[in-house]
Amino acid sequence: MQSINGFFTNAQQQITSLYGFQDALLYQPNEPDTARTIVQTPDIFHMPYETIIIETPDNEKLHGFLIKQLNRTNERETLIFFHGNAGNIGHRYDREKREYSS
Repeated sequence: MQSINGFFTNAQQQITSLYGFQDALLYQPNEPDTARTIVQTPDIFHMPYETIIIETPDNEKLHGFLIKQLNRTNERETLIFFHGNAGNIGHRYDREKREYSS
């Protein structure tokens, strides 16, 4: 009986610890180390783009790129890509290039 109580106490402590650290486990804004200082542009894959800055009601600025199709613009869909929480948009251009080229 003591080993079962010990098991559940240990499991409860581990779950509580994971719950307390969940933001640190999931949200990695500075991964890799240069994520906040070096943001590559779509130029690296030769995609034409415009820089877009959106100001929010709480005075934050959201920075993005509008990557434009040069050919068949009326035949292409618009894709809004949110890159997630780690790194920056420059780390996802390989995915965007696949969409752009298809």
